Amino acid sequence: MEEGENNLDDDEEDYLVSPHQSKNELGNFKLQHIMIVAIVFGMAGIWIGRQIWYRAPYAGNELQSLIPSTNNAIIGNLTNLNISLSNYKAVLIKKENQLNTKVNKEEAAVVASCTDANNNKRHNPNSNMWKAMRDFALVMNKLKAPAFIHGGTLLGLVRYCTTFGDDVDFALPAKWYQHNYDKISAELKKSGFRFKWYFPGAKRSFPKPSIRKIEGFETSWIKYNIKVDLFGAVVKNDQYITGLWTPSTKFNKCYTNFNGNFKPFTWHGVPVKVPVPFDAVLKSLYGSKYMKKVRWRWNIEPFTIGSCKRSRLRRSERRERFLSILKWTLHRRNRHENR
Repeated sequence: MEEGENNLDDDEEDYLVSPHQSKNELGNFKLQHIMIVAIVFGMAGIWIGRQIWYRAPYAGNELQSLIPSTNNAIIGNLTNLNISLSNYKAVLIKKENQLNTKVNKEEAAVVASCTDANNNKRHNPNSNMWKAMRDFALVMNKLKAPAFIHGGTLLGLVRYCTTFGDDVDFALPAKWYQHNYDKISAELKKSGFRFKWYFPGAKRSFPKPSIRKIEGFETSWIKYNIKVDLFGAVVKNDQYITGLWTPSTKFNKCYTNFNGNFKPFTWHGVPVKVPVPFDAVLKSLYGSKYMKKVRWRWNIEPFTIGSCKRSRLRRSERRERFLSILKWTLHRRNRHENR
């Protein structure tokens, strides 16, 4: 019995598997499955490749038969597109010619004073006033800015066909002024102009974008010791509105009547734009007797004779003015008592 038992134990030992052996068998089983899957995919790939190989010539012939028709269709579409572009270009050229014809029909502004020989003799092309106006106008033309001469500069053109007074006045539509100020500033400085100040406030610092949005924004520039003022204007169909700052933080509106057009004019060889008709414009700015010399103080006559309207001071501004007057009065009284 013991021998039988020993033999049975030997058989059982043959079927016993150690943990290490089971892991090896499991790994072999997975490897077999991977190999089978790889063989299947490989055979499928070979079959697909053979199908493509055998069918390629026929597919190539089919593609080659399609190419001519496709080329013809593409060429036809390109031809139609070219014809359409040519027609569109012809329409654009026609409209441009019509626009040029319209501009030529409008022609340049006619200034009676420039046909007077005496006024032509009066003009001095070497004066600092004229050179400052000329250089500023050339910068505006270079930028293609819709700037136009304004105020005393326009009055000098209509009266004497030359610049006169103490400064030069240009105006520019406020929106264009606001969005292109950096370009304007860079070109003016490149041309030799020096920044003087801006309004509101008569401040000499660089105006921030938020300042440029303020109604009545204005800058002043210096060249040849002549000040050139560039006003921001709100242009409407029958008038444009500029501003007058009195004092430097109080904005007063000035209304200038015109017909909504700015005509080109070559002023002693310098292209400028002018608001028309001159009579309506200058009557608004300087009254009905604008052709005669009158006493003109920049902070009085624009309101009494011209079309500027004083704006009412805000409560804080009235309080500030009252305190400043009171302070000045007390200062004078103290000085008088100390004598």
